[in-house]
Amino acid sequence: MISQLLGAFCGAFVIYVMQYQNLNVIDPHREITQSSFSTYPSDNISNYTAFYTEFIGTAMLVLSIYAITDQRNRPAGPVGSPFAFCLMIMALGMAFGMNTGLHNAQLLLLDPDRG
Repeated sequence: MISQLLGAFCGAFVIYVMQYQNLNVIDPHREITQSSFSTYPSDNISNYTAFYTEFIGTAMLVLSIYAITDQRNRPAGPVGSPFAFCLMIMALGMAFGMNTGLHNAQLLLLDPDRG
C-alpha cells in the first residue's frame, strides 16, 4: 500500500513538471486545475451532504463487493469478477462522483485478499 501511495505522488509530480508552463498560463493561482491532482467536494454542497454521499457510496461499494464475491450467490468467477467490479466502480462514480469526487474508491486498496 505504501508503494501505491508513493507511485501516486510520483505520478502527480511527473504530470505537474510536464504541465508546469501550461498550468502557469491557464491557472496561475491554481484555483481551477487543482482537481487534476486530487478530488474535492463540490462548492455547492454542505459537509452533511458530503458525509452522507460518502457514507451511502461506501456502503453500496462494500455490499456490491460482497455480492460479487459471494460463493453461495452464483459468483461471477475469475473472468467475470473484474468486469463486474469495473461496472460497479463506473456506476458508483456516475452516481456519487459529482458531489464529492468519488473518494470512497480508495476502499478498494484495503482489500485483505490482495496480500
